[in-house]
Amino acid sequence: MPVTRIYLDQYALATARSLLFEGMNRGTAWVNYIGHGGIDRFGGSQALLTSNDMGTLQSTGPLAVVSALTCAANRFEVPGYAPLGARLALDADGGAIAVWAPTGLSLNEPAVRLNRSFFAAMFQQRESTLGEAVQQALQDNTRRADVPSYMLRLYSLIGDAALQLKH
Repeated sequence: MPVTRIYLDQYALATARSLLFEGMNRGTAWVNYIGHGGIDRFGGSQALLTSNDMGTLQSTGPLAVVSALTCAANRFEVPGYAPLGARLALDADGGAIAVWAPTGLSLNEPAVRLNRSFFAAMFQQRESTLGEAVQQALQDNTRRADVPSYMLRLYSLIGDAALQLKH
Protein backbone atom coordinates (compact mmCIF):
# COMPACT_ATOMS: atom_id res chain seq x y z
CA MET A 1 0.00 0.00 0.00
CA PRO A 2 1.46 3.40 -0.89
CA VAL A 3 2.19 5.52 2.18
CA THR A 4 2.11 9.30 2.46
CA ARG A 5 3.54 10.71 5.68
CA ILE A 6 2.33 14.08 6.89
CA TYR A 7 4.42 15.26 9.82
CA LEU A 8 3.48 18.58 11.40
CA ASP A 9 7.13 19.40 12.02
CA GLN A 10 7.78 19.13 8.26
CA TYR A 11 4.74 20.98 6.87
CA ALA A 12 2.93 24.19 7.66
CA LEU A 13 -0.40 23.38 9.32
CA ALA A 14 -2.44 24.60 6.34
CA THR A 15 -0.41 22.41 3.96
CA ALA A 16 -0.70 19.38 6.24
CA ARG A 17 -4.47 19.83 6.53
CA SER A 18 -4.79 20.22 2.78
CA LEU A 19 -2.78 17.04 2.15
CA LEU A 20 -4.88 15.10 4.68
CA PHE A 21 -8.21 16.31 3.29
CA GLU A 22 -7.13 15.69 -0.33
CA GLY A 23 -6.06 12.16 0.55
CA MET A 24 -9.24 11.35 2.44
CA ASN A 25 -11.41 12.89 -0.28
CA ARG A 26 -9.84 10.78 -3.03
CA GLY A 27 -10.15 7.49 -1.17
CA THR A 28 -7.08 6.99 1.00
CA ALA A 29 -7.49 3.51 2.49
CA TRP A 30 -6.03 4.25 5.92
CA VAL A 31 -5.34 7.27 8.10
CA ASN A 32 -3.10 6.61 11.08
CA TYR A 33 -2.71 9.48 13.53
CA ILE A 34 -0.29 9.53 16.47
CA GLY A 35 0.00 12.59 18.66
CA HIS A 36 -1.96 14.97 20.84
CA GLY A 37 -5.71 14.90 20.50
CA GLY A 38 -8.99 15.46 22.21
CA ILE A 39 -12.67 14.68 22.00
CA ASP A 40 -13.05 16.98 18.98
CA ARG A 41 -9.59 17.02 17.37
CA PHE A 42 -6.36 15.50 16.20
CA GLY A 43 -3.72 17.94 17.41
CA GLY A 44 -3.62 20.72 19.96
CA SER A 45 -4.74 24.31 19.45
CA GLN A 46 -3.34 24.06 15.92
CA ALA A 47 -5.42 21.01 14.98
CA LEU A 48 -4.86 18.82 11.95
CA LEU A 49 -8.49 17.66 11.92
CA THR A 50 -11.48 18.73 14.02
CA SER A 51 -15.17 17.93 14.28
CA ASN A 52 -15.84 21.23 12.51
CA ASP A 53 -14.04 19.91 9.41
CA MET A 54 -16.71 17.32 8.61
CA GLY A 55 -18.23 19.46 5.83
CA THR A 56 -14.79 19.67 4.19
CA LEU A 57 -14.57 15.90 3.72
CA GLN A 58 -16.31 15.03 0.45
CA SER A 59 -15.00 11.59 -0.48
CA THR A 60 -15.14 10.49 -4.11
CA GLY A 61 -13.63 7.11 -3.28
CA PRO A 62 -13.86 4.51 -0.55
CA LEU A 63 -13.85 5.79 3.01
CA ALA A 64 -10.72 5.40 5.11
CA VAL A 65 -10.19 3.32 8.20
CA VAL A 66 -8.83 5.68 10.87
CA SER A 67 -6.58 4.56 13.69
CA ALA A 68 -5.93 7.36 16.15
CA LEU A 69 -3.36 6.68 18.86
CA THR A 70 -4.13 9.89 20.70
CA CYS A 71 -6.43 10.93 23.54
CA ALA A 72 -10.23 10.89 23.80
CA ALA A 73 -11.10 10.82 20.06
CA ASN A 74 -13.77 8.14 20.77
CA ARG A 75 -14.91 9.57 24.11
CA PHE A 76 -18.57 8.76 23.62
CA GLU A 77 -20.01 9.22 27.13
CA VAL A 78 -20.32 13.03 27.11
CA PRO A 79 -24.07 13.78 26.91
CA GLY A 80 -25.14 15.64 23.79
CA TYR A 81 -21.69 15.53 22.19
CA ALA A 82 -20.37 13.22 19.49
CA PRO A 83 -16.59 12.69 19.59
CA LEU A 84 -14.44 13.13 16.49
CA GLY A 85 -14.31 9.34 15.91
CA ALA A 86 -18.09 9.08 15.83
CA ARG A 87 -18.40 12.20 13.68
CA LEU A 88 -15.96 10.69 11.17
CA ALA A 89 -17.87 7.40 11.09
CA LEU A 90 -21.27 9.08 10.80
CA ASP A 91 -20.35 11.79 8.25
CA ALA A 92 -22.64 11.25 5.25
CA ASP A 93 -20.27 12.89 2.72
CA GLY A 94 -16.87 11.64 3.77
CA GLY A 95 -14.97 10.65 6.83
CA ALA A 96 -14.24 7.08 7.82
CA ILE A 97 -15.68 3.61 7.50
CA ALA A 98 -14.29 2.75 10.95
CA VAL A 99 -12.34 4.49 13.72
CA TRP A 100 -10.15 2.81 16.34
CA ALA A 101 -9.30 5.38 19.00
CA PRO A 102 -9.29 5.88 22.78
CA THR A 103 -12.23 6.88 24.93
CA GLY A 104 -10.02 8.71 27.43
CA LEU A 105 -6.49 9.84 28.18
CA SER A 106 -3.80 7.73 26.56
CA LEU A 107 -0.03 7.68 27.06
CA ASN A 108 2.17 8.29 24.02
CA GLU A 109 4.87 5.61 24.40
CA PRO A 110 2.44 2.74 25.13
CA ALA A 111 0.17 4.03 22.33
CA VAL A 112 3.07 3.83 19.87
CA ARG A 113 3.70 0.22 20.96
CA LEU A 114 0.01 -0.60 20.56
CA ASN A 115 0.06 1.01 17.11
CA ARG A 116 3.05 -1.09 16.03
CA SER A 117 1.30 -4.25 17.23
CA PHE A 118 -1.86 -3.24 15.37
CA PHE A 119 -0.03 -2.79 12.07
CA ALA A 120 1.95 -6.01 12.62
CA ALA A 121 -1.34 -7.87 13.11
CA MET A 122 -2.65 -6.46 9.82
CA PHE A 123 0.38 -6.60 7.56
CA GLN A 124 2.69 -9.26 9.02
CA GLN A 125 0.31 -11.67 10.70
CA ARG A 126 -2.29 -10.83 8.03
CA GLU A 127 -5.38 -10.91 10.21
CA SER A 128 -8.40 -11.06 7.92
CA THR A 129 -10.71 -8.58 9.69
CA LEU A 130 -10.31 -5.25 11.42
CA GLY A 131 -11.69 -6.69 14.66
CA GLU A 132 -9.19 -9.56 14.62
CA ALA A 133 -6.33 -7.09 14.10
CA VAL A 134 -7.54 -5.01 17.06
CA GLN A 135 -7.87 -8.13 19.24
CA GLN A 136 -4.41 -9.35 18.26
CA ALA A 137 -2.81 -5.96 19.01
CA LEU A 138 -4.45 -5.92 22.43
CA GLN A 139 -3.45 -9.52 23.14
CA ASP A 140 0.16 -8.85 22.08
CA ASN A 141 0.37 -6.11 24.70
CA THR A 142 -1.50 -7.83 27.55
CA ARG A 143 1.53 -8.77 29.62
CA ARG A 144 3.90 -5.96 28.67
CA ALA A 145 5.19 -4.05 31.68
CA ASP A 146 5.59 -0.92 29.52
CA VAL A 147 1.91 -0.87 28.46
CA PRO A 148 -0.41 -0.14 31.40
CA SER A 149 -3.38 -2.52 31.48
CA TYR A 150 -5.90 0.35 31.42
CA MET A 151 -4.59 1.29 27.96
CA LEU A 152 -5.88 -2.00 26.60
CA ARG A 153 -9.40 -1.19 27.80
CA LEU A 154 -9.29 2.43 26.65
CA TYR A 155 -9.36 1.93 22.88
CA SER A 156 -12.67 1.28 21.15
CA LEU A 157 -13.67 0.51 17.59
CA ILE A 158 -16.49 2.48 16.01
CA GLY A 159 -17.43 0.58 12.88
CA ASP A 160 -17.80 -2.99 11.69
CA ALA A 161 -15.32 -5.35 13.38
CA ALA A 162 -15.95 -7.83 10.54
CA LEU A 163 -14.58 -5.38 7.95
CA GLN A 164 -12.35 -7.43 5.66
CA LEU A 165 -8.76 -6.20 5.42
CA LYS A 166 -7.06 -6.12 2.03
CA HIS A 167 -3.41 -7.11 2.18
